[in-house]
Amino acid sequence: MMDKKQDTPNETADVGLHPDPEPAKTSDPGIKPAETQHPDPDVEELKKDPADQ
Repeated sequence: MMDKKQDTPNETADVGLHPDPEPAKTSDPGIKPAETQHPDPDVEELKKDPADQ
């Protein structure tokens, strides 16, 4: 019985973190620009970097 009482507060906390699926969609586009800011280095660039030094 006590377990059920603990589940109630947990569910309330989850609702506060993501009440609707809409906010999740807003996060998706926000993550894409972040990847563009720091994309993976190209293999060619990695080979040229040590050569320049």
